Amino acid sequence: MAADLVVGDFGAVSYYAAALGAPVLLAAAEQDRLAPDARLAAFVREAPRLDVHAPLREQVEKVLAGHRPLAGPTAFVTSTPGSSPALLRRRFCTLMGLAEPTAPALLEPLPPPP
Repeated sequence: MAADLVVGDFGAVSYYAAALGAPVLLAAAEQDRLAPDARLAAFVREAPRLDVHAPLREQVEKVLAGHRPLAGPTAFVTSTPGSSPALLRRRFCTLMGLAEPTAPALLEPLPPPP
């Protein structure tokens, strides 16, 4: 649902978290399996690494304190940040043969469970 920091590998979850601006700490990053010019490879080179021999809390606090969102993942994942509600509604209405509502398309978060 939400995270202050994502600890992950060099896969989609970590990349999408970085695209959303969340801090990422890579626990596994096998650069030799990635094409050097791939956007994912650039992300893997730039993202901080988890040191399995160092205390976790200190590493998390350091990443949170010094976090600066990476521009690369966001630019690659979408060319229209913040537009998904309108784009998705338009596409779904078209697929179903329905007229699109005139009210703005909103993406409201679900309330936290009790």
